[in-house]
Amino acid sequence: MNTIILPGFSKRNQEWAVEAQAELQSADIDSQVHEWAHWETGRDGDFAAENEVEKILEAVGEEEANLLAKSVGTLVAMLIVAHARDQLNKIILCGIPYKWDGLKDKERHEYQHLSDLDTSQIQVFQNEHDPLSTYDEVEELVHSVNPDIEVTSKPRDDHHYPYYEDFIRFLSEGS
Repeated sequence: MNTIILPGFSKRNQEWAVEAQAELQSADIDSQVHEWAHWETGRDGDFAAENEVEKILEAVGEEEANLLAKSVGTLVAMLIVAHARDQLNKIILCGIPYKWDGLKDKERHEYQHLSDLDTSQIQVFQNEHDPLSTYDEVEELVHSVNPDIEVTSKPRDDHHYPYYEDFIRFLSEGS
């Protein structure tokens, strides 16, 4: 089963995604990094979540997949849940940017798709003082949708999520 890595918006998130892929592959977890279209064009306006979802679903085909998403990748993951819920095995969300000013109200609503997931399928990691949404804000959001989803607090004050051992442990459970 393949794990699709959905990084954050900015090009510097590519480094995190490549590092995550290397760590997963060292644990024999097949993975691939999804590169956003705007990374290639250099125009931030070229990012359209729905277009990215179409490309990801095309790449997955009929296969079952895991998702490892960070920041804006978590929004794209929620859109994938809406379109292909039955093809998803496990989902890891890191750094949900729910309070970030760049997220529109319509996009915030997409996190309601968390209610479509079995709690054994999802793990949320949020840094205690992430500048785009704190742990407390994300825990409130997630638990308002489904109080049984585990939200793990991490002791950082940035938007970096290098928790590869945790990711591997979760993706390997029940395999």
